[in-house]
Amino acid sequence: MAKHHFSSLGEIITYCTEQKLPFALYSLPDEQQIHCIMQDSAIVSMDESSSFPSSEGFILYPFQYSQEAPAYFIRAEYKFSFLDKDITKEDLAIDYKFEVVVSKNKETLEASHCEKVALAIESIHKAKFEKAILSRMQRVDTKILPVIAYIELFKKYPSACVVLVYIPGKTLWLCATPELLISSDKDEVKTMAIAGTKKIGMGSWSDKEREEQQIVTDYIYEVLKNNCLDIIMAGPEEVLAGNVAHLKTSFTAKLNSGLWDLVMELHPTPAVCGIPKEKALEFISKTELHKRKYYSGFLGPCNRNGETALFVNLRCAELSPGKADLYIGGGITANSVPVAEWEETVMKAGTLLSVLKPIATEKTV
Repeated sequence: MAKHHFSSLGEIITYCTEQKLPFALYSLPDEQQIHCIMQDSAIVSMDESSSFPSSEGFILYPFQYSQEAPAYFIRAEYKFSFLDKDITKEDLAIDYKFEVVVSKNKETLEASHCEKVALAIESIHKAKFEKAILSRMQRVDTKILPVIAYIELFKKYPSACVVLVYIPGKTLWLCATPELLISSDKDEVKTMAIAGTKKIGMGSWSDKEREEQQIVTDYIYEVLKNNCLDIIMAGPEEVLAGNVAHLKTSFTAKLNSGLWDLVMELHPTPAVCGIPKEKALEFISKTELHKRKYYSGFLGPCNRNGETALFVNLRCAELSPGKADLYIGGGITANSVPVAEWEETVMKAGTLLSVLKPIATEKTV
């Protein structure tokens, strides 16, 4: 295969969109660099039983594997790195033609979301499950171009993993996620338990928020015990993510099993699903109006100089021409208050809305 030579980000994305080739733009937390991985051939979805890729590339994995939302691995047939100053006005001015399937998901408005939260609380009191994450989809009209939105997120949220990933003829996702699912360097792995949300500077952490975060911490510790040695835990501590704060417990450990086995046992964690996992999944599938697809799945580079970094796909949106479908959720426990849970999703939506600059449209509850 003849090698192509690209001199700018604009040339790379133009080539991918014209030739219908997959790519991922990503920046890791506090790294100050934008990386691009592209595959110069048609992409094929990963089988549900696939093992961990052995070559360098980028993984996009759904919340739940399905025909509509399979997993994808973009092979790093080309890879580039840029500094912010390398991205030109010309790169950002191009109206790249992304070919995607327009989502048929339904929005959940405030009254409906509060009803579903109340139903979850009732189910918890009936001991059907201990915790469940309920999400909603918010559709906004926007004129901002996807690459410009990515660059603005990269500049505004340097402590997040910021991603724009394109699967031609299928989907285009944008995210600025604060949550690491797993990173590995040889046999050392790192992960974190992030949960609980409040406005920055707004008082102390409530019992509800601490309980929610402890559930995630306990789950991750038990999974690590099954797959690792020498587990070290630190936290919880308060961390900032955009306009909100979370509680985070960090873990490091020595891997004692296959990395993919550990990933599959962790995913989905109680931070995006609930506990017990099977009961929470059943409630989510029956209650949410939308299919999550890649929201609360995971994504990130693997086998990059021997290292892998997979992040939970949060603070994210699926993009289509002139529209963005934002996905936002929150953890429901016995102490949840429906209106407060709605307000938490509004706060979280602010991360992407700050760059998408939605066009005002009138909505009814």
